[in-house]
This record gives sequence, C-alpha cells and structure tokens, in this order.
Amino acid sequence: MGFSKADIDSKVRQIKNFCADLVKKPIFNQIILAVILINSLTIGLETYPQLSFLSFFFNLVSTIALMVFVVEAGIKIIAVSPNYKKYFFNPWDLFDFSVVVLAFVPGIGPLITVVRLARLLRVLRLVRQFSELKFILESLLRSIPSISNIFLLLLMLFYVYGVLGVHLFSSVDSVRWGTLGSSIINLFTLVTLTNWDIVFYAALESNPYAWVYFFSFVLIGSLIVVNMFVGVMVANVTESKDKKIKEVQEELFKKQVLSELSEIKKIVNTKKK
Repeated sequence: MGFSKADIDSKVRQIKNFCADLVKKPIFNQIILAVILINSLTIGLETYPQLSFLSFFFNLVSTIALMVFVVEAGIKIIAVSPNYKKYFFNPWDLFDFSVVVLAFVPGIGPLITVVRLARLLRVLRLVRQFSELKFILESLLRSIPSISNIFLLLLMLFYVYGVLGVHLFSSVDSVRWGTLGSSIINLFTLVTLTNWDIVFYAALESNPYAWVYFFSFVLIGSLIVVNMFVGVMVANVTESKDKKIKEVQEELFKKQVLSELSEIKKIVNTKKK
C-alpha cells in the first residue's frame, strides 16, 4: 500500500516538530553536556602512558561521543528545515558541525594531526553549554577591532625599544640583546614583569642610564598599554551585557503586548456572542 504525498508531508512535519521540540528541552542540552564532559575527560586521561591499557575504552568513548554529536547535528538540521540558514549561519552551530566533519578525516599520515585537533576541539564545545561563558567569549570576539589598534601600538613599541636595546646592550649581553628578534623576546618577558629585575641589573652594570630605558618601557608597555587591553575588553563586555538586557526587556514587552491583545480579542469575541 503506497503513501500519498499528503501522508508523506504529514510525517515529515511530525518529524520536524518532534526534532524542534526536542532541541528546546533542557534534557537534550544536559545529555550533550554530559557527553562533552566525559569525552573531554578521556581525552586528557589518554595522554598518560600509565593508562595505555584503557586505550580500547578511550576509543569506545570517543566513537560513542562522535555518534551522539552526529545525531545532535542531524536533529538540529531537521528542526530548522527547510530554512537551513538558521543552522549553518549560526556561528556556534557551524563550529559544532565543523568538529563533526573533521572527525571523519582519515587519520593517516599528516592528517593524523587534523584528527587529533578535531577531537580536542570537542572540549571547546563546553563554552556553548554555559550561557555566561558563551556571552563573555562573544563579547571578547567583538572587542577584536578595538584591540587590534592597541596591538598595533604595542607592536610599534616593541619594535622601537627592540632596536634601541640592540644598540645599547648587545655588546654586554649578546644572548638577550644580540638581534632584533632576541631583543623583542626579551622585552616580552619584561612586559609580563617576569624576572625583569635580573635583566635590569645586568644592563645597569654596563650602563648607569639603563634604568631610563627599562622604567619607561615597563611603564608604557605593562602599566599603560596592557591595561588598555583590559579596559577595552571590560568596556565591550559591559556594552554587550547592556545590549543583552535591552533585548530581553524588548522581548518581554512584546510577549506582554501580545498577551494583552489576546485577552482583548477574547473579550471582544465574548461580547459579540
């Protein structure tokens, strides 16, 4: 007995509605979170040679996790069909889908690194499961245009002080200050204030005015420019949070208006009867 087109369309709608409802249920995300956590744990444990006897178990967990992620992607794609843009134009969904696709790359030769990276990327899926963490990451990504200008300023600072450091201290310490590259690496350790006093006193013995070079660099590089990075990121997080609150308030207002209109419609229909 064949099925009519209407029967097939009805079944397709039922499957789509079932998938759409399933995706919205908290238990769905909780199961995915549990699978990600277990898989992340096994990825870390398999780096210990002492646990090599559990390799079969680790591979089994990885395979099951991949199957769950494939099913998850399928359910989400069906839930938005035929408007697939909703899935593939969502950065988080696209990232999840990419992780699944990369897992099917043959793990041979140079591609073994890609496979290992794909498995490791599963750990990053934890970000999506925690709304606050996801919000912070999205805010940081929005900060990139502003941060790029500060990064350019920092790059110029490193270049100028790097060249100056070669001319001032290369004759005393050729290892740290011999070339522009080694000088910039040395300045990077200085800007983090890691053992900067050792480098400082070594340079001060050869040049009594070295303190001007070091103090000015630490003051500009560490205390001003680096704090500007933090300031920009904090400002963007605050701005994103205010925007999110405004969106939530607008959504609540819309729901309230629709609810009130529905009540008015019911009252009008009652009076007509």
